[in-house]
Amino acid sequence: DGIDAILDDAGRALVRVAASGADLPERFDLRMRRADDSWMILEMQVARLPAGWQGIGRDVTEIRTLQDQLASLALRDPLTGMANRRLLNVLLDTALQRCQRNGTFLVVSYLDLDDFKHVNDEHGHAAGDAVLQQVAQRLLGTVRGSDVVARLGGDEFIAVHEAAPATAPAIVERLSRALSAPYDLPDGHRVSCLPSIGTADSATYTTPAELIAAADGAMYTAKRAHRAGRSRQH
Repeated sequence: DGIDAILDDAGRALVRVAASGADLPERFDLRMRRADDSWMILEMQVARLPAGWQGIGRDVTEIRTLQDQLASLALRDPLTGMANRRLLNVLLDTALQRCQRNGTFLVVSYLDLDDFKHVNDEHGHAAGDAVLQQVAQRLLGTVRGSDVVARLGGDEFIAVHEAAPATAPAIVERLSRALSAPYDLPDGHRVSCLPSIGTADSATYTTPAELIAAADGAMYTAKRAHRAGRSRQH
């Protein structure tokens, strides 16, 4: 009972395996709760003896934490914490498989900020980073928990909704409304960066690459329309 109280579920399961006489892995991690209620990770190396088991443990808490952080960075955009392209492909592929099983559809929206280069040129990269972080916050606040949002790089973002293709215009309207409000810069200025948004749906495109490419193409069509509209106004 004493050892069980300081182990997690996986550790307690290993203790039961050892008690049953079954073989243990030669090397494994064991999570143990410290007196201050934090967790310590021991890398255990064990050997069977006639009367039981003998093991040596070394504290690998810091290195495992670092490994987890590095793994997270490989799948997350470091500026916004959103999924990056690599993780997006995994999540999108999983969502497509689920929709194919359930007979539902995905709407993929590709988003780009029209005047973002001007913000970087006029106010500096710290201002641009602040805008991108606010875009991420607004997107996360707009989508449902089951939806996927990602930053592809620069000022390009993806939002994936499990929704009928006919709802795409309403999704674009909602996203556009969320991203069209002015952005606050660290120096106190406010800037506008209106979004261009294109969509594609899984009724037409059936792989992550096809969906992203089609939504990207639709986004550039929207951006050209915005530019043409501005030219006519001037």
